[in-house]
Amino acid sequence: MSRKLLKKLFSVHKTKICKEIRFFNIRWTIWKYRYMIREIYRYQNFQKLSEKFKTVGISLPFEASVLIDDAEIVHVPLKVLRREWNGKLYRLEECSPFKYLQTKDKDVYANYIQKHIDLGILPADYDKSTTKFDTLIESMNENGYDPSKCVIILRRDNVLLDGQHRACVLLYKYGGDYTVTAIREKQFR
Repeated sequence: MSRKLLKKLFSVHKTKICKEIRFFNIRWTIWKYRYMIREIYRYQNFQKLSEKFKTVGISLPFEASVLIDDAEIVHVPLKVLRREWNGKLYRLEECSPFKYLQTKDKDVYANYIQKHIDLGILPADYDKSTTKFDTLIESMNENGYDPSKCVIILRRDNVLLDGQHRACVLLYKYGGDYTVTAIREKQFR
């Protein structure tokens, strides 16, 4: 009984932007201004980048909002792309999606998804089957890679921010010398 009463009298609700504390009927809101400003800046920059690339026929996925600096369209061979995982850089050939393409072993892909779940990157109830990836493979086999629909996004050091699965499919199909159109953060000069 006392626990239910305590829950009615006192509660804390947290979001990324604020924390709301309620004690009896009094509410306090604590705003996380630094986070808010960063997110507003990212969103505004994303809007500018979207307009810039729309003029050349490329639409940015929302994941591109992680690009805080200005970005440029580049053409890079797949063999120079890297994937960061737990602080280490890996070639695409070493990544689980590429290994799944080579072996067709569904356990390889399920383990890859489970690692993401364990680290909190994906929700606990995420589908571990290869269905989504197989659909992407089919789509790319039929339609090819179209950067105007879903472009690969790179950090300034050619580390993938978005598009690892697409890059792995292209690498499996065409090899490391295949040049892909991507968006990369501009290099400092």
